[in-house]
Amino acid sequence: MKNDIKKMLFIFVLLMLPAAVALAVIPEPDNIIFGDITLDGVAITATNTDVSIVVEYADKELASYTMGSKELANNKYLLEISLDSILQRNESSVRDGDLLVLYYKTANSRVKAAEVVVNERGTRMEVNLNLQSEDLVIAADNSAIDSDEDGISDVYEVANGLNPLDANDAILDSDGDGVTNLVEYQNGTDINLDDNLPHLIAPLNLTANASGLFTEVDLGVATAFDFKDGILTATANNYGPFAPGEHVVVWSVSDEAGNTVTADQIIKVIPQVSFHQDQLVAEGNTVTLTAELNGLALAYPVKVPFTVSGTATTLDGDHNLNNDEIVITGGFTGSVSFPIFDEGVAAEGMESVVITMGVPVNAVPGNRSIFTANITEDNIAPRVMLSASQDGTETSVLSTTGSLVTVTAVVNDNNSADVHSYDWALTDTGLVDTDGDLTNSSFVFDAATLAEGSYKIAVSVSDSVDSSYINLVLTVVNNLPLLTSLDTDGDGLYDDQEGLTDANHNGIPDYLDANKQSNILHVDASLTDHYLLETEFGLSLSLGYAAISAAEIDPLITATEVNAAYGLSLASASFPSGLFDFTISDLTEAGDSATIVLPLTAAIPADATYQRLSLSSTAQMGNFVEDNNNLLYSAPAVAGYCPSPNDIAYTPGLTTGNWCVMLVIEDGGPNDVDGSANQTVASLVGVYVNTSIGDNGGGGLDPLFLLLLVLSGGYLYSKRKSATL
Repeated sequence: MKNDIKKMLFIFVLLMLPAAVALAVIPEPDNIIFGDITLDGVAITATNTDVSIVVEYADKELASYTMGSKELANNKYLLEISLDSILQRNESSVRDGDLLVLYYKTANSRVKAAEVVVNERGTRMEVNLNLQSEDLVIAADNSAIDSDEDGISDVYEVANGLNPLDANDAILDSDGDGVTNLVEYQNGTDINLDDNLPHLIAPLNLTANASGLFTEVDLGVATAFDFKDGILTATANNYGPFAPGEHVVVWSVSDEAGNTVTADQIIKVIPQVSFHQDQLVAEGNTVTLTAELNGLALAYPVKVPFTVSGTATTLDGDHNLNNDEIVITGGFTGSVSFPIFDEGVAAEGMESVVITMGVPVNAVPGNRSIFTANITEDNIAPRVMLSASQDGTETSVLSTTGSLVTVTAVVNDNNSADVHSYDWALTDTGLVDTDGDLTNSSFVFDAATLAEGSYKIAVSVSDSVDSSYINLVLTVVNNLPLLTSLDTDGDGLYDDQEGLTDANHNGIPDYLDANKQSNILHVDASLTDHYLLETEFGLSLSLGYAAISAAEIDPLITATEVNAAYGLSLASASFPSGLFDFTISDLTEAGDSATIVLPLTAAIPADATYQRLSLSSTAQMGNFVEDNNNLLYSAPAVAGYCPSPNDIAYTPGLTTGNWCVMLVIEDGGPNDVDGSANQTVASLVGVYVNTSIGDNGGGGLDPLFLLLLVLSGGYLYSKRKSATL
């Protein structure tokens, strides 16, 4: 049998070796490792007799080959490795599964070239070595005399303070870094310098359920140790909070000599899923139930099972929705729609379809896990959206050199038989309707007649019972910005791909807006993962009038910008965190309240109040009005990360030292800028500190406030503006 194996191996070798050596005979070792060598892309051949390939196991040399030493190998290196199968290992042999290290070696250099795992007897492995000269480690002259035969040349021992006549110093560790002098000599490292890396073990990988847009995760503690310096303390590059998704936390540690090592920890956060706002619907219409994630899922599809209950039932013929599930195959949202049937029965009163979320797959329940569709026989006010277009493009940025601008009121009315009338009377007087009809659904004007600036166009749409009011702020410029293949907002799409359109109608052109979720606005467009305004799912956030007028691309504005928009004389020092100017739309019913979270840029100082803009008579700032439908809360924050709306962390009022404010604002109430119940809340608010001398019984500014003002001032005035608009 053994002879048969030899014969087969002989034939195999003849077939594989180059033609020049095909007739040569190779003895049968247990393993053969061979291959070509290149240095900087140039072949090392049999003529390079100064080159050797050394194979080691557990830092002990097993075999070596000097180029050109065997005619049979031609221009390849050839190593013969003996295997061992007896119970006690032979020191000169290895066994199947052992890890061998191949070194490229010359008289004055050495470099690790490859690692090879020992295979079964008779294995022939081709391992080609491609090396770069920059990786070669210049070592001592190994051909020099080694008087004590300890493996270290006399020249090297003398140069590094060792005794060339004492073999015992080879096993010493002169620099105390855990590596013997002999091994350091062989590796080309410095025996008198701690250049051995510390040991680092990162904490275990973790998976956590999201508690909001960002989630605190206890990472644990990394284990770090250095042979010379002992126990070390490792640090992470990111301690959170973490958005939903997968994050790589890089731990690192350095010893006293500056040797640094890193290790990775994987943090996975499972997103929350919530239903959108309740709906009010008339018979004969369709209800859309939407589920939305608060971040991208770790895995898709996300499945959101639900059960159906309520006073309106399938048995009574009110609708046809049964227990089912919403499937989100990618992105953030998924939905199902179902009809509400008109049975022709009068005076049924209000009925409802109640949908309750079950246990999701690849997500966890969020703050809103119950959705209600209220069915009414009463009239429902029409919903209105305004869109402007110029030169065939829907946009809110207009050119004085472009074509006529057409603003269209798009109406969605639950009462299909309703006839609508349109009133554009509250539009800025500088805009003149040129289509000759101020009662139709469009308003056409010529931007060429306008000066650069912001203009408000407004419409009131009425059916026979109710009306809805909405406005749109448009920016007029002489020259539109020239968009190129840059990616200004960093969302992976070129500016000229996204253009000047505003797909999510938040007042920010798409090429400047990386945000894809309608219930979020960035306080600063350059900060994508914290300092976020957040309202409830199903509602939409957009910039307010003053922010757009100031050519801002975020809702945090200064007192100076408010003064310019509304003719006020606010003092910047009175609003240390700036002011927030925003609009919340898509409320279920006129008169509903909306909840929003505002991350402050400075902690709430002592004796602060909260103020809001009112246009009920003349433009003026006043204290935020609190009642059953208008509420004020605050909560701590971590570096701009605020708890989500309705989180239990919020407590009533302004608490000194807190960094987050949560407001509940009533549509058409005292804190709604326009005072109109139109399913939209417009708000301009800010933390206010009375800086008037004597107003607080003192003769000057509070020192703590002055400190907070100095700390926050740099942030407030470094906000990025859209210089091109």
